[in-house]
Amino acid sequence: MQPKVVILGSSGFLGKALFQYLYGSTDLSVRGFNSSTLDLTSPDCVDILCREATDGTILIVTARSRVGEDPHESFSADILIATNIARCLSRRRVKKCIYFSSLSVYGDSSTSLAITEDTPIAANSLYGVAKFAGECVLRQAAQRRGTPMITLRPCMVYGPGDTSQAYGPTRFIKAILEQGKVSVFGDGSEVRDYLFIRDLVRITGRLIFGDYEGTYNLATGHSHSFHEILSCLEKVATRSFRVIPEDRKMPKTDQRIDSRKLLAIIPGFPFVELEEGLGESYKYFSTLLQGA
Repeated sequence: MQPKVVILGSSGFLGKALFQYLYGSTDLSVRGFNSSTLDLTSPDCVDILCREATDGTILIVTARSRVGEDPHESFSADILIATNIARCLSRRRVKKCIYFSSLSVYGDSSTSLAITEDTPIAANSLYGVAKFAGECVLRQAAQRRGTPMITLRPCMVYGPGDTSQAYGPTRFIKAILEQGKVSVFGDGSEVRDYLFIRDLVRITGRLIFGDYEGTYNLATGHSHSFHEILSCLEKVATRSFRVIPEDRKMPKTDQRIDSRKLLAIIPGFPFVELEEGLGESYKYFSTLLQGA
């Protein structure tokens, strides 16, 4: 009997992509919940989750609070969401729990060129702190019931369906299409790792079926500068654009992810190259804008 997959946060960027992939490409029974169908900040959600969760359920957690003007309110909601899910895991043993955390748990404002899963936690944002708290409370609850758990810490994920305004690929593409210009802090030489959304869902699909547990950095292992992103966009964009330098708001920081632990369980995984991913993303948002 095939296991059932329950995705919490199925209308968000990651959750929606995972739902569409698993629903359309596998024989799994897939059910998704979003904030309009299940309020994970409400105490009532625990009983509902417990009715959904069985020993044959794979629980995928991508849910997070809505980003509002008050970061402390979002932080409190994120903690409450993780706590309520943990209450369910404490009462019900499921087949597997996959929790999407973030590289932000390592810190966002210092240079680190060899980030591994053993790199000390140094979250310096409320988002990063909330994500690490979520890891801890869910892991404790899962261990109590003997539930296998995978914690994934993705780098910046981009691609069709991305609704974020974070500084990076999607923001650059939208600025080109809507304004014909891109604002870049400093000389754009900072390096980061970027994961195309299709790679994220395919990797998650493998982890669902494999006998894996533990924490994994979800990244390609190859960092690119913002300047490289712009160079790729110059090749794939259908219109010219200007690059507007701006003063840095924060010190220059570089990050490089060591993805050897992940690649040890998915050897030879064919990551989408940056130019290909940006080209597909540009085409998607261009079509979206034309249809608006």
